[in-house]
Amino acid sequence: MTADTPTGRRAEQTGPAGFVPAERRPAPSRVAHRTAVLVWLLAWGVATAAAATAVVDVDDVPTWVAGWGGGALAWLYTVALAHRVGARTTLWGAVSLLAIVGALVTERSWALSAVSVLAAVVAGVAAVLLTRPAATALGSLFEFGVALVVSAAGAVSVAGLNASVRTERYPLVVVCLALALAIALVWQLGAGLHGGSRRELAIVVGAALVLAGLLIYSQVLRAYGSEAVLDGVDDTVSWLQDHLHGVPRPAEALIGFPALVWGIGTRGTRRQRWWICAFGVLGTATLASSLAGQRLDPEYAALSAAYSALIGAVLGLLVRRIDLVVTGRRERDRAAGRRVLRTDEVVVLRPEPGRTQPLW
Repeated sequence: MTADTPTGRRAEQTGPAGFVPAERRPAPSRVAHRTAVLVWLLAWGVATAAAATAVVDVDDVPTWVAGWGGGALAWLYTVALAHRVGARTTLWGAVSLLAIVGALVTERSWALSAVSVLAAVVAGVAAVLLTRPAATALGSLFEFGVALVVSAAGAVSVAGLNASVRTERYPLVVVCLALALAIALVWQLGAGLHGGSRRELAIVVGAALVLAGLLIYSQVLRAYGSEAVLDGVDDTVSWLQDHLHGVPRPAEALIGFPALVWGIGTRGTRRQRWWICAFGVLGTATLASSLAGQRLDPEYAALSAAYSALIGAVLGLLVRRIDLVVTGRRERDRAAGRRVLRTDEVVVLRPEPGRTQPLW
């Protein structure tokens, strides 16, 4: 249990600098905020349904409905992300609206491709930043589900835009841009790299090295791999496609989703754990870009995402559990008598703003 602060309030009631809890705001402000959130959710549902007509065959629905639905989703996610990070929502909303409407009206290939990249990037980053810290494994899975829903709707947005892109390069561009944006934002949330411990710094560096290793290995394997190795990889992929009708994606299953589940379950104790969540965009951005291209197989993409999410959730919970055990022992050794961790779950000592509130 935490001690009272000098002002007489408990530590659990404090938050980021400048953050005012919802219950302490004027009533008109709370009503306006709730109304805006409700309108956003209704618009999100309508836009998702419209964009989904590009994936699900619906009779007597014009093709332009999916495109405008995808564009509306991209704009809604841009506004939500700008609000979440405390940016000028009106400015970024207006700029993105002009770009999206211009691309849909002119139907230029390069413009639609740019908007498609925008939709996947903002959906992937928003999926991570809209999560909340969880004190239990079940809570971590719930927040992980929220991230999956947000990024899956981003994939529907990309499908609705139906831009002509090179499917072998498009996901890489989206992931690189999303990771760069996430790192820039998490630098503020995580107070830079200097605020973390050596172990947390090692985790960030290790994750970056693993990611670089996977990317380099995949490129080297394609360019210089022996025929036996390549045939083995092709046979494995073919077997998975024939029997499971989907193939887990390594970036999602091995790095992105485990990092997200792990970060959600531990960042309530230290804000530096946002750095772990930053690598979660490798999973959410990859999922958001999974329906890109004019030749897509929604069933294959959905099953691949499901398998990746299942593997990532199991690995994330396992790493989370190990981290709790190691961290709990260290905290008990350093601060005997001060109960920071329970024996099995995290006690969230550092609350974050609500899901619909700016993070800073």
